[in-house]
Amino acid sequence: MDIKLKIKKIASLPTSTYHTTRYDQQTIFVAGSNWDRKKVQKPKKDGFAKGVLFRIHEDEITNFSMNTDMLYIVDVVSPNFLFLGAKTKKNTFQLFSVKDKKVVKQKSDLHGGGCYGTLYINSQKELLMNTRNGYLQTVDIETLETKESVKITPKGERLWQIQYVEDQDIIYTSDYLGNLYKIQKKGFKIIKKVSLFDIYKHNDNHGNPPSLWGLSYHNGTIVGGDRFGGITLWDADLNLISHRRIKKDMSTVKDPSFQFPSSEMESIMSAKMINDEYFLIGSRWGNVFLLNLDGEIKKIIDVPMGIQKENSAFTMDQVLNPLGIEILITFGDGQIYSVLYQKED
Repeated sequence: MDIKLKIKKIASLPTSTYHTTRYDQQTIFVAGSNWDRKKVQKPKKDGFAKGVLFRIHEDEITNFSMNTDMLYIVDVVSPNFLFLGAKTKKNTFQLFSVKDKKVVKQKSDLHGGGCYGTLYINSQKELLMNTRNGYLQTVDIETLETKESVKITPKGERLWQIQYVEDQDIIYTSDYLGNLYKIQKKGFKIIKKVSLFDIYKHNDNHGNPPSLWGLSYHNGTIVGGDRFGGITLWDADLNLISHRRIKKDMSTVKDPSFQFPSSEMESIMSAKMINDEYFLIGSRWGNVFLLNLDGEIKKIIDVPMGIQKENSAFTMDQVLNPLGIEILITFGDGQIYSVLYQKED
């Protein structure tokens, strides 16, 4: 592949992590919890782990304990404040002062029941948010009040990734069942909905739906990554462009009708387009791949799995970097990576 990337491991944190953002060129913040995924199996209940905010400044790592469940989101919303989003409804929203190093405001979310994805819209001073109960909502960043909240998914299934095209006022979002939605932000009106069941027509061998976990929009193209190892491309109107699946041996399969055992597939957790031709996908098994629209694929990061027998590349976020396009990748077991694309002159 012609594209050149600089890959750097930023940190290996001691407990679970889910989302990373860059505050400035010397500082990043990471949302996570006090659960040591490398040593402790996950109990089947909420609330067993408390939220932790990590601050990495050059080579120094500090952390701040939160009165919340796991932190899934950290967003920079002003020069002095971070928004923190928790997994469950107790103290879901937190406003953290970078200067004072503490939470200065918090609020529970009785509608959404937990924060799964956000985008801060600076021009509107509000957060666009996906939630655990399938609500799409906006939150005022100063008051943490929910301004608008509309249930999008059938039966309250979880909404996952979210993309916003500001010049068109269009939202793209995906859910646990494998649905992709195109939504007019004003009034949260669903313009179109497509389902991965239209492609696969089956659950996996464990009865799970295709779960559209990875989602990225760039210049009229949408790339989605799903539980079945599928990489699907749509245009801006959700018309299907292409579809293929990635197996653990890095071979690809174009026939969606065959029900492969899930143990053979790369279950996709995150996706991010770099430019018009190249994009990244991150898997549940600790892998990150570079792909292009012609179907070429290359593994660029391989992080070992621990006691959980998985180490999801949960999120990929593009962050401001004067050197080029930087994407921060957060793995569940605490590893944080940077992938930098510097355009050639």
